[in-house]
Amino acid sequence: MLQLRGLTDFYHIINFIMTKTLIKSTLFKGLTEPEINSILSSINYKIENFTKGDFIVGSGDISNSAHVVLKGVVGGESMDNSGKIVKIETIYAPDSFALAFLFAESSKYLVDVIAHSDAQILSIPRNDFLTIIQENPIVLNNTLQLISNKFIFLIKKLKFLTQNTIKQKLLQYIQNLSYKSVNNIIILDRTQQELAEYIGVTRPALARAFSEMEEEGDIIKKGKKIILTNNDNE
Repeated sequence: MLQLRGLTDFYHIINFIMTKTLIKSTLFKGLTEPEINSILSSINYKIENFTKGDFIVGSGDISNSAHVVLKGVVGGESMDNSGKIVKIETIYAPDSFALAFLFAESSKYLVDVIAHSDAQILSIPRNDFLTIIQENPIVLNNTLQLISNKFIFLIKKLKFLTQNTIKQKLLQYIQNLSYKSVNNIIILDRTQQELAEYIGVTRPALARAFSEMEEEGDIIKKGKKIILTNNDNE
């Protein structure tokens, strides 16, 4: 049985366990386990556990920490003027979130971040995170890449949400998956309920859109398998 001599040994064990997760994250990509462990040993951080449905941060809260999902799945959501929930992004362990808000002039969150499953979150205070990226060019490069990728993602999401009809949104979503396709056969990466929430419509409305697209000859749908039959839409 492992015996701890005190808080120092306890934190060494915690750091060791976290290092095994963080080495797989994009934020710490390119670092060795000893390098990550050294970073953790030199900063303040907080680990919090959340149950499914908990609010991790709320829209309007001040962003004062960088966050990494150590376990579970969380999601960014926003409510439109009609009161409908719009799914912005799903974040899986060991991805990070809130990096862009952290250094913004107005550092308030614009979305709610909610636990989609039981989750464990690592939070690194702004000043400590600033020290990390000042002293470690690899983490700085990873941070800039993550923020840039997030910007591109949000532009695509905005373009997607401004499509006029459900069928246009659905077709664009399918076409965005087409880079993974073989012979125009696409496998949907979400359930019908998840896809309806992502697009911002009800499940029956989504089902009608699929039926209409099949009737119009745009697709053939078999469960999660979609066959694009009308290449003029690409």
